Amino acid sequence: MLIKSNRLICLLLTFLPSIFSYSQIVQIKGTVVDKNTQKPLQGVSIHVSKYKGSVTNNKGFFSIGVDTTTNTYQLSFSFIGYKKATISCLPNISNMIELVPTSSNLKEVIVSTRAKTLIERAIDKIPDNYPSKPFIINGIFRVYNIVNDSDYYYKADGVVKAFSPAYNEDNGKQQVKLIQNKFVLRENKLSKFYNTPTEKHTWVGQFYNIDDYVFNRPNYINKKHLKNYIYTEREKIIFEGRKVYVVDFESKTKKQVEGTIYLDTATLAFVKFDVTRYNVNGIFFVPIAIGTYSTTYQLISGKWYVKESQGESKYNTKHDAHYFRNFVTTSVDTNDVKSFDYQDVLQLGDENIKTLKEGNKDDWATYDSLFKKEEVAGNIPLMKVPNIDTTKTLKNKNVISALYKYLRSNNLRILYSLGKQPIDTKNSNYGSLAEYGLGLSIGFRLYRGLFFERGSKTFYGLGGISAFTNHYQLDYEFKVNKLHRPMYIMPYAGYAYTQIAKNKQNIDQSFKSWVFGVNLSIEMTRRRSFFIAPTYHYNYYQGGTYTGIEPTNFAFSIGYIFKR
Repeated sequence: MLIKSNRLICLLLTFLPSIFSYSQIVQIKGTVVDKNTQKPLQGVSIHVSKYKGSVTNNKGFFSIGVDTTTNTYQLSFSFIGYKKATISCLPNISNMIELVPTSSNLKEVIVSTRAKTLIERAIDKIPDNYPSKPFIINGIFRVYNIVNDSDYYYKADGVVKAFSPAYNEDNGKQQVKLIQNKFVLRENKLSKFYNTPTEKHTWVGQFYNIDDYVFNRPNYINKKHLKNYIYTEREKIIFEGRKVYVVDFESKTKKQVEGTIYLDTATLAFVKFDVTRYNVNGIFFVPIAIGTYSTTYQLISGKWYVKESQGESKYNTKHDAHYFRNFVTTSVDTNDVKSFDYQDVLQLGDENIKTLKEGNKDDWATYDSLFKKEEVAGNIPLMKVPNIDTTKTLKNKNVISALYKYLRSNNLRILYSLGKQPIDTKNSNYGSLAEYGLGLSIGFRLYRGLFFERGSKTFYGLGGISAFTNHYQLDYEFKVNKLHRPMYIMPYAGYAYTQIAKNKQNIDQSFKSWVFGVNLSIEMTRRRSFFIAPTYHYNYYQGGTYTGIEPTNFAFSIGYIFKR
């Protein structure tokens, strides 16, 4: 018995180092340069595996964390215009990587005029090659947001249906409906990143489209904008059993987008897109330093449909933040297809935590098998959940983090409007334009449907005089038509102060009033609504020098409400 125990101890001691080292992460660093010129290359994609990757910065530098115990690490390097390379790198040193430019002789690269013509012909063939009637794609999504390897880990799995109108319908729009989803979220509350809330992404809205380039028609496959890109053709290759043309493209001016387009030689159908975008900025969203995206199509009953799409983005922040997004089609429906109801359609700003549809647990057994199948095939990434102690946290609470949490919880309303001010200029020497104004208001949720709103309206001196109306009011929001496109009724009451001035220094006349009204709005998206708001002004004070301008009891505004 003692001998068996000793053997067990020895066995455990043998594997103990590997068990502990398994969770260790080492950093592989280096610089990527052009082998001929020795100039650093920005935007080179580096991958340890199919899914764990990074990109070089403007000095060609890269740093990537690897959780393995071998002494050398196989890293793959790829960049448009250069041969792909897989190189063994070492930790704790600066690795120098030299990429070899692809040959530019006539056998490989054909003049851009012919390449552009191929793109034009492929665009003309879209009605023949792609569905001419609406259809639904059933599929699975997986999204990762990972920061500093282990400071923030967010994984979301979703089962979706994607509705698409016919590809020859200019006014159509693709829709994605969420069937079921689940997510895993881990945060290192002791890290500096924990108090950087704007970079924490938990949006199920990342499922909102399937990256169908042919349907969306980006500028590089839009005839009106082809002149803004350079196209070069490479040698034909065999792709998924079919012979294809290979066309590289890049924007002519600033380095904004570049990539490779694959065209089926028999049908001139777009069968694959590899796209890299640089410095992508958006309102309310974290800017992306570089994003690499890929979409592949498959031929079903004579028409081409999206087969799978992959995306990886590196955010333009001080933290090492990456975003991965993968979609795989599981089946296609073409019979009795109808678009989805507004409430069921995913939108970009939707948050996973608030749009959780875990559904039947028995169904997840089937769905999980689909994810496992695609993981094995290499179409869906699988990244290990980091070992984070979530019980410990920083003692000090970050005010900015708390404020951001308040603002992102649908507590802010920003109203942009055009409307009439509560004045009448017909008895004055000033034009009627002074009666109108552009407005800006901000509303803050106080409790449930109750908001405090502060705003102003002016036409900046048009009409020969400056008229400003400032208001402070309390609003209460009622939501109606909840099952379809929501509408809102928001009665309000408050105080308004109007100033009349011939110049910015002197106030010639002023009015004060109590205001009562109602804001009527309808959602255009879950982040934006169109509204109209008639207002009654009960005037109780008039002061200053008489200018011929009279107060009135009626005013109105129309415009858009942006929600946060």
